[in-house]
Amino acid sequence: TLLFFAGFLGLTLLVMLGIQWFYSPGKRADDHSALLAREGRQTTATVRIDSLASPPVLTYHFIAGNQAYDGRRDLDFSIPSRLLNGMPVQSGDEFQVSYLPRKPDIHQLEYQLPSDQQVARYKQRALDRHLELHPDEMAAMVRCSLEVAFALKGVAALADFYFQEKSPSE
Repeated sequence: TLLFFAGFLGLTLLVMLGIQWFYSPGKRADDHSALLAREGRQTTATVRIDSLASPPVLTYHFIAGNQAYDGRRDLDFSIPSRLLNGMPVQSGDEFQVSYLPRKPDIHQLEYQLPSDQQVARYKQRALDRHLELHPDEMAAMVRCSLEVAFALKGVAALADFYFQEKSPSE
């Protein structure tokens, strides 16, 4: 009887560990990423930042199938929040969001894919910052330099212009 009870207890423990592993958040995130890569569609999401929250919170909104969806992320980068491309993220910025057409509440904000309008905003921000630091330079010349830099290095070049007065460690 004791052996039967120990076997039953061991089997129950294994089943519970299996269930915990199957429903673990990391595995679920990996499964969602794989599904999004295979079946995902993209649309544009607009972000809002609540900088009063601690840590600051980024929310984003998008439309899929004529219905609105929201997402939320804690910002784990410093303020002003910088993305991996080096540009700061601000309320109103737009990025692509990948979502499952049959279940749009499974989605992922793609920070590395700014919308075309967002790239235009980045260019304007970089131009404005450069002209603020170098008021004697002609806007048309700076705009031309920005376009060449963007063609060569992408959004990271705009970040170089935007943060030119900062050291790389800042």
